[in-house]
Amino acid sequence: MRMPYKLRSTIDKCTYKYYKHNIYGNLQRVTVTGRKKAVFDMSTLVPSRRLVDLLVQLDFAGFDCLLLYRNYLSYLKTSFLRNLRYSEIVFNIGSVIDHMPKQYELLVTKKPAKGFRTDTKKVLEVDDMFIDGIEAIAGNKFYYPIHFHPKYFNEHIEAETQTLRLNEKKIGVLFAGNSNINYAKNNKLFHDCYGIHSRFELLDYLRKECSDLVVEPESEEQFNTLLKKGQLKHKIVLIDKFSISGIDESTGYNKYFELLSMAKYYLYTTGVIIPFCHNHIESIACGCIPITEFPQFYPNMADNKNCIVFKSLTELNDKVRDALSHEEQNVVSIESIFNYYDDNFSLRNFDQKINEYLSDTKPYETYFMASIK
Repeated sequence: MRMPYKLRSTIDKCTYKYYKHNIYGNLQRVTVTGRKKAVFDMSTLVPSRRLVDLLVQLDFAGFDCLLLYRNYLSYLKTSFLRNLRYSEIVFNIGSVIDHMPKQYELLVTKKPAKGFRTDTKKVLEVDDMFIDGIEAIAGNKFYYPIHFHPKYFNEHIEAETQTLRLNEKKIGVLFAGNSNINYAKNNKLFHDCYGIHSRFELLDYLRKECSDLVVEPESEEQFNTLLKKGQLKHKIVLIDKFSISGIDESTGYNKYFELLSMAKYYLYTTGVIIPFCHNHIESIACGCIPITEFPQFYPNMADNKNCIVFKSLTELNDKVRDALSHEEQNVVSIESIFNYYDDNFSLRNFDQKINEYLSDTKPYETYFMASIK
């Protein structure tokens, strides 16, 4: 059903409001004639972190992102009543349409869609993390798991991390994030579905068994004091009692990414109900070596090549102590982490792969892992 003109005009004004308050600043986009077109089938999608990832990546790759709402009531419900924080970003980047364009290069959908051209290249957004064959999907040429947090993800912060990578490593092993009791609620789920430990379990174990190495600053001021005294270089630093955010006035860089860039290693822990978390990718973008229990869920990640893998809590203890005590004999080089991010997660890598995909004659689909909405 086509939207009445009066309502379409109202929606145009609303989307203009979104553009005026665009948190992406210089990433503001308008429909440009001649750019490739990606149609998002919004009957199967909802604004989420995963959708923001796709929009940013496709926008950078030269696509106009068209949000197809055939039913304007569905549009109003999605854009204003459901998950507003992501809706705003989605409508900052995408343009709402109520009918299919005559020409488009790519279809983004959650399931094989009916009523579209059969030869359409598709991006299939997968959010069922409990299906069989997750590892096979992770080996797909076009697999991209959750990326930066939406509030950070754009081409400018990526350029910033390339500079920050060169910072001196003043922290041994870092974890920065929330570790409240919510992360213990799904211990059994992680054991049964993925064969791994939850975030709460890993951090609780380190606090008990590596108490001689664990440092948990009570405030940003205390953290900065320890950092300046050089007391964190051979420690496991857990930052969950305060957040580090905003812009460093002395450098002009984002303080959170400055923090990541100062760590030699980053401890991969799960999200609330999925293995993925945005700080995994943010940390490798800043040059941190992953310490992980689940390399199989990331593309081309391998032990002693671009990460350190542990398979039990006891092995985590051994691997962390070994890494901190043999600083100059690391098997994994910082340069390999730079290359790993650039070759698997960078916006330019996505640009290259998606355009290779479009020029390929094979009608296969591209798989993405969705994050929790």
